[in-house]
Amino acid sequence: MKKPSIIFLLAIIFLALFFRFYALGQNDLLGDDGHYAFRALGWLDYLASNTQTAPIQWFGHIPWWANLSFHDHPPVMFLLQHVSFKFLGPTALAARLPVALFSLMAVIVFFYLMKKSKGEWPAIFAAGLLAISTHAVWVSRLSLNDGLVLSFEIVALFFLYQFIGQAQGRNLYGWAIFVGLALLSKYTAAFLLPAGLIYLIVWRREVFKKKEIWLVGIMLLIVLSPIIIYNFQIYITRGHFDACLSHMVGMRPNDFSLIKDRVVNFNLVNNFVAEIKSLYGACSFLFFLLKLTGLIYLLVKLGRKKADDFEKLVVITILSIMAMFLFMGPASRYFSIIDPWLIAAVVIFVFDFWSWIIHQKSFWLSGFSIVLFSLIVLSELLYSINTNLLVKPLGRPVRDYLADRSYNYGFNQLDLFIREKIYQPLPTLVRTTEFNRIPLSRLEVENHDFVVYDNTISWFGEIGYLSKYQIYYRLPVVSYSGFVQTFPNAKDALKFLEQVGAKRLWYIFAANPETQDVNLKQDHLRVGSMASLAENFEKAGIKPFIINDAAGQIAFKVYYLDVKNGQ
Repeated sequence: MKKPSIIFLLAIIFLALFFRFYALGQNDLLGDDGHYAFRALGWLDYLASNTQTAPIQWFGHIPWWANLSFHDHPPVMFLLQHVSFKFLGPTALAARLPVALFSLMAVIVFFYLMKKSKGEWPAIFAAGLLAISTHAVWVSRLSLNDGLVLSFEIVALFFLYQFIGQAQGRNLYGWAIFVGLALLSKYTAAFLLPAGLIYLIVWRREVFKKKEIWLVGIMLLIVLSPIIIYNFQIYITRGHFDACLSHMVGMRPNDFSLIKDRVVNFNLVNNFVAEIKSLYGACSFLFFLLKLTGLIYLLVKLGRKKADDFEKLVVITILSIMAMFLFMGPASRYFSIIDPWLIAAVVIFVFDFWSWIIHQKSFWLSGFSIVLFSLIVLSELLYSINTNLLVKPLGRPVRDYLADRSYNYGFNQLDLFIREKIYQPLPTLVRTTEFNRIPLSRLEVENHDFVVYDNTISWFGEIGYLSKYQIYYRLPVVSYSGFVQTFPNAKDALKFLEQVGAKRLWYIFAANPETQDVNLKQDHLRVGSMASLAENFEKAGIKPFIINDAAGQIAFKVYYLDVKNGQ
């Protein structure tokens, strides 16, 4: 590489670092990432639910094979988070760090893939677009397995393209390993199998005469053995597969009654429209148009038999992803895996178009094209900043930023308050393996501060930030309804806490609608006294600790009462 190229590559790596790591731990874990992080922390597959259950509830303990995966997703995301928590503690930053790191690796590998196929400058443009792309950045800043799939698929196709060019078996082995890792992250990576096989069948049939292809199959099975064993054991003991596979093959087991109505959707027209809507809402409007233009251009080029090996691979990959999602409504984060290949299509179109312009020798056409492309990149840059970096976005969702972007509503600040003001230092983490050991015992309450939170707190916030204290650290942090269930004979809460030697009672009140779950408000009214305790504290003149969100709005009020001294 020449010096200018190296400088641009370093600038792109810095840009990718900035977009993926700036304020990475700021926004709350308030979606599926909340319960992923909770379970990854102690490697415990448990959601405290009677409608989406796991092996520890079915058998009363954790069978040996249940340690290999989780009831609703494969294990790689949980494993990486578990390791991250070991080093950094139970924080949002630790939950998100693995995906962000692999995403940075993906930008670099994407550069080398494009460099081998199209040359240095197309590779620089492609890596630069991936570094700032709203969808790619967004999914890389979440602690969700979709970001891992996006990263592993790029490495897998890098090895496959290497094999296409060099026909060396070790590249197929690399492809198998990273396809396996992608599938061990999320089953939506299944598109990699037909994409690779269709390409080899159509354009490289001779590979099936070589022994390497069969060794690749064996290697892939070995990599996938954790989920193969896990699903085999679930099937012979419960009569179904894990939640995702059951959903994909049309099973509707009562073990997952909460989600058993989710079935494969064969409304192909509606699903195709949903795919286009997902693409439209995932980036700036101008970049969306450029992506569609690049895709149409590649399809035409392939139809006219003018596509090279890499362009064929890109088209087959895009079509495989779109075909897969024709049978399921693609949520925005699921569809993010198509982004690198649409960016590749954009870069191929732009450089082919630029070659045509050069032959036209038109100064005005050249200038207009440069200005237009610069405006498109600038619009996507601003859209990505608005979506991924600002505390509060400007404008309207979809038009000005991704509608599914994450926010900080104060849960990270609440978690820090609990760890610094109430339980400092945290006791040693305990992994519970027996179902009957999950509830707290009376002995575990003694000589501890007791934390109760009202029943309106968001379920995702509860599972992502509060449940870990009881389940893993054996500390009395419970909702009021949980308090009643755990200690049903405690009619007078304060008297009971005094009897068991509790030090202080802390009450967490969700003061912002964004921190509440509207579905729990009836429960909030039903449980009565403790849920309305904030009013009683205020009447008694007890001033709360105020916890603000990142925008400075009041998120929580935390009251405390010295149980022994009544203060």
